[in-house]
Amino acid sequence: MTRHSAPRRRSLRHGLNLGAGVLGAQLLGATGFCALAARAASAAENKPKQHRFMHFGRGPTRIAMLLPSMVGPYRRASAAVLEGYHAGHKIDGDGIQVRVFEIDDDRTDLQGLYQRLVNWRYTLVVGPITRANVNRLSRIGNLPLATLTLNLPDDGLPDPANSVLFGLPVEREAQEIARQALAESGGTGLGAPPPRALVVADSGSLAQRGAKAFLETWRAAGGESYELLTIDESRYHELSRVLVGVQAQAVFVATGRAAVPVIRAALGPPTRLYATSMLNVGASRASKVSELLAAPALDGLTLVEMPWLVRPMAPLVRLYEHSERLPHLELQRLYALGIDAFRISRELLEGRQRFDIEGVTGRLRLDVAVSGPRVDRTPVLSLYRDGYLEPADGVGAWVEPPVDPAAAKRPGR
Repeated sequence: MTRHSAPRRRSLRHGLNLGAGVLGAQLLGATGFCALAARAASAAENKPKQHRFMHFGRGPTRIAMLLPSMVGPYRRASAAVLEGYHAGHKIDGDGIQVRVFEIDDDRTDLQGLYQRLVNWRYTLVVGPITRANVNRLSRIGNLPLATLTLNLPDDGLPDPANSVLFGLPVEREAQEIARQALAESGGTGLGAPPPRALVVADSGSLAQRGAKAFLETWRAAGGESYELLTIDESRYHELSRVLVGVQAQAVFVATGRAAVPVIRAALGPPTRLYATSMLNVGASRASKVSELLAAPALDGLTLVEMPWLVRPMAPLVRLYEHSERLPHLELQRLYALGIDAFRISRELLEGRQRFDIEGVTGRLRLDVAVSGPRVDRTPVLSLYRDGYLEPADGVGAWVEPPVDPAAAKRPGR
C-alpha cells in the first residue's frame, strides 16, 4: 500500500503516559442537550416555579410541546427552549395555540400521552428534547401525530416514524469544520500528498464525540491523521513534550481554552487550529460584559457557531426578541434552538417536507425524500480576532455605532 492510497493513522501513545485505558476509552452516549442542561441548571439558584408560557396563542391549530419538568433538574434548559419557541410564535404565530406537557424520562407513558393528544385534536408535537425520550419514541413505532423532535436518537436506533428530527449535535459541527479544514489545507487532489490532521481532546463525552466525528470525516475524504490524543486539563503542560516532531496541516482542538496556546507554541504559528462551538468562551464585541472574556490567546482559531451568537446585527437575528434573563451561552443556544424549532414547525404545518431556510442557529435544510427526516444545520464559520469571536466573512458582526460629535458636546457629558 502506497502512502497516497489510504489515510494513515500515527500514534502518539509513546509520548504521553496515559495508558490504553484512556486512549482506548469507549465513547459515552451522553447527549449535547443533557450536557448543556446540566450546566444550565446550575447557572442560577432561584427557587423553581411554574413557567409563564405553559399555554399561549389562539387558533384552530394546536401544537403540543413535550418538555422536561419546569421544576426539575432541567428546568433552566426547558425554560430557555420554551421562551425561544414563544419568541418565534410572537413573530409568526397567528392561528396557532401551544400547550406544554411536562414529561419524565422514565415515568411518562408517551404512547398513552400521544393517544390523548390525538383525541384532543392536536396537529403537531414538538419535542422531546432529551435523547432518552427520543429513544423511547424510536421504540413506539409509527407515531400517531407528526412530531418535530429536538434531539436525535442514539446510534443504532431508528429515527421515530412520522417525525422530523432537529437538534444541535456536536458531531454535525465537527463534520462541518473538518470539511473546512480539509479545504484550507489544500484538499486531497490527484497527485498531491494527503494533508495530515492531529486531534486533541478531553476525555469528556462531548469532546470525544466531536473528535470522533472530525476524524471520521477527515479520513473518509482521504486525509491522513495521527491517532486521537486524549488528555485532560491537569496534563495540558505535557503537550509541549508530547507534540515534539508532530507535523500536521490541521489541528482539531476539543479541549479547554488553556490547551490552545500550548498546542500553538509546540507546533508553530503556521499550524491552523480548528474547533466546534465548545471553544466559544463568550467574547463578543456586542456585549460590554464580554470584554472581560476577551481571549487573545485564541486568535486565529477557527470554529463554527450559530448566527444568534456571532451575527447579532443580522436582520434575521434582530427580528427576534433577546432575553436578558439568559446570560449564559448554553441557555442562549437553547433559546435559539426554540426559535428555529418554531420556524420549522411552520414549515411542517404547511405540509412541507423539503425546505432550505436561514435560521438563527444556522442554515436549515430538509429533504425527507432524498436525505431522510433529519434537518441539516450549517453553522457560521467563525474566527477569533483580537480576542473576540466574529464571523469569518464579517457579515452581520457587531459594529460599534459611530460617535455623534454634537452629542459628545452636549451639557452633562
